[in-house]
Amino acid sequence: MELNSIDDVNALVEIQKIAQVQRLEKKIRQLGYLPLVTFVGIIVFYILRVFSGYFDVRLGDVIFIGLMIGGNCQSNVLRMDLIRELFKLQYGK
Repeated sequence: MELNSIDDVNALVEIQKIAQVQRLEKKIRQLGYLPLVTFVGIIVFYILRVFSGYFDVRLGDVIFIGLMIGGNCQSNVLRMDLIRELFKLQYGK
């Protein structure tokens, strides 16, 4: 693509900005599914535990729940960083 004028450069910059905004929105949307998946994973895990007749809590269970919560928290931090970046791109602040 040839850039012959300032308008062409401005248009190219605007197109790149729109593409970056769309990528950020897609990542934010994908990270939004993780809390639901975590919740369903924990519920399914404990339903299987109840049906198997095993009610004792083991160290592996605590580690599993801790990892699920930690991953969920990390995704929320990443999502907030992406939202800040998106806000800066859209509003320039």
